[in-house]
Amino acid sequence: MRLLRFRNPLLWLAAPLALVLVAAIACGGEDPTAVPTNTPVPAAPTDTPVPAPPTDTPEPPPPTATLAPGETPQPTDTPAPQPTFTPTPTAVPTPTLEPGIEPKYGGQVPMHAYSAPLLYHSPGSSYQSVVSASPMWSALLQFNPETPELDDISGDLAETWEVSEDGRTYTFHLHDNVVWHDGTPFTSDDLSYNWDYYICPTCLPAFYADETLQPNDLGEHNRTIGQFRGLHERHEAPDRNTFKVTSKFASPGMLPLFALDDTPIFPKHLASQGKFQNFRTPENLIGTGPFKFVEYVEDIKIEQERNDDYYIEGRPYFDGITHFILTDKNAIISAYKTGQVLMGNAAVNNLSIAESLQIIDELGDKMRAVWIGPSFNITTMMNTRVEPASNPDVRKAINLVMHRQEAINLLTGGRGVMGTPVPPGFSFSFPYETAVSFPGFREDSEGVKSAEDIAMAQSLVQGAGYGPGYDLTITCRKVIEYCDVALILKDQLEKWLEWDVTVRQMESAAGAQAYNDGDFQIAIQANSFTLPNPDNAVVAYVRGQMPLRTGWEVPDRVKTLVDEISMELDPEEAANKVREANSILLESPLAWPVWYYTVRAQLIDQRIRNFHPYTVQASSKRHAHIWC
Repeated sequence: MRLLRFRNPLLWLAAPLALVLVAAIACGGEDPTAVPTNTPVPAAPTDTPVPAPPTDTPEPPPPTATLAPGETPQPTDTPAPQPTFTPTPTAVPTPTLEPGIEPKYGGQVPMHAYSAPLLYHSPGSSYQSVVSASPMWSALLQFNPETPELDDISGDLAETWEVSEDGRTYTFHLHDNVVWHDGTPFTSDDLSYNWDYYICPTCLPAFYADETLQPNDLGEHNRTIGQFRGLHERHEAPDRNTFKVTSKFASPGMLPLFALDDTPIFPKHLASQGKFQNFRTPENLIGTGPFKFVEYVEDIKIEQERNDDYYIEGRPYFDGITHFILTDKNAIISAYKTGQVLMGNAAVNNLSIAESLQIIDELGDKMRAVWIGPSFNITTMMNTRVEPASNPDVRKAINLVMHRQEAINLLTGGRGVMGTPVPPGFSFSFPYETAVSFPGFREDSEGVKSAEDIAMAQSLVQGAGYGPGYDLTITCRKVIEYCDVALILKDQLEKWLEWDVTVRQMESAAGAQAYNDGDFQIAIQANSFTLPNPDNAVVAYVRGQMPLRTGWEVPDRVKTLVDEISMELDPEEAANKVREANSILLESPLAWPVWYYTVRAQLIDQRIRNFHPYTVQASSKRHAHIWC
């Protein structure tokens, strides 16, 4: 197996030290604060055993659609009502200000970024790019960041919109005062070009001529673009301020796709010349969003300044944002405690639930946690092109010995949601009690893995020729809890299959590239549960990064069900199809079995106002509505 080389470690250490004396003024008028830097620490030894889970930890309960700050999901047999995503069109978000509080302007706000952006042509091609690039871009619609309502979709580039009677054609009426950051007027032609890119990038001359393009550049790893491709029939720009998209059929899941941050709108006048949006070419980072690009210091920070020509009057409130890229846990904790960062730019912050809560406890009323999720999940990603995951019985065996409850208790404080193929506890899925009865998810008693599952797994791997002593490498990126989960899986595989397991830890961007290159046997990775609706409960098994990275051939019936669910207007019938897909995936040699669906704590300094819990990970990243 090919190993990627790390960059020169001396250069990596020198860059942060060169910037340590740079100052950033937070919240306007406060004393300068030293720029936070990563403090590299030795990697955790890969042979360290993982402690057994506490026996008195309660079972994690099923999720509700979204969690209020500080709220823990409560067990229930009655699924929470789910949104229909048929909101009344609104022009722009309506502020819901706290009584007696007036918004304030000014301040350079330091935020924590959990990873450097991937250097693809489209910042929408990876989540670590989305969270830092979104303030510079806009989308047609947005999940209203002014409220915590799950299905409150409001206008962004589109001031208003309407849907045809047959539910297929969406007509967007654009703001007439939008300009790109370089002063070029924005028109519906830009939208047409972007949809041309979404549907067939290689049909465009600039993309067709560039032989260096990667799958991420072409949208192949972007599940939202994949969903658009499945639904799209045609699009048109009848005049400069009107844009229409027609789907092949009426789909309840279509409208929210227009509101996700991972389909940002790029400038036609640059992209058509082959000047792609890329953090390697900062001169091309031109958007229409509330903040403009200033500087990217690789692996250190991204700076953005207020866009004075932003089309929503009075926004944004901040003078600028600096996204400090901090991956080392000690550096992250120190930066929050000392006020060197005032908030994360996403709920992903590389800290465990326990570590986030410890910061809250130590800072008292200076910091709060806003609970986000469940949205994405943590998976064991298996490369079916190489041994041992090329063998379906091995994939089944690994699914059987994954003791999810151990990881949930150790890493999420019981807040993680059981990782069945479809998340439990929703109106379109099944109760938590059903989830823990499935093979691979059951226990003989609290904290004790099913002996039947272990015996079945041992029989499968021995029959496949991968018995005791087999050498396996698990790869993990050193962000969030990936490597913690890798150590837990290592312990379980060594204990129950008697394999010899090594954990390979990689820097985030290098690890993601390794996965795209197929340079792994088994890895720990996340896969998004983009929207809490039937469409998105299953579509990740057909479209997006996981099928491409693993090379797994999805069962034909699941592919058919994804199409049927997307056009199903009856909620109960859609739920039946979701449950059928779950059953098929449980029985199949799945290449990315899920550990758990995450509920994350986004840390917010109390000086940051008007911040609300948001619906999904790929939303509410523009920060135009909050002030300090």
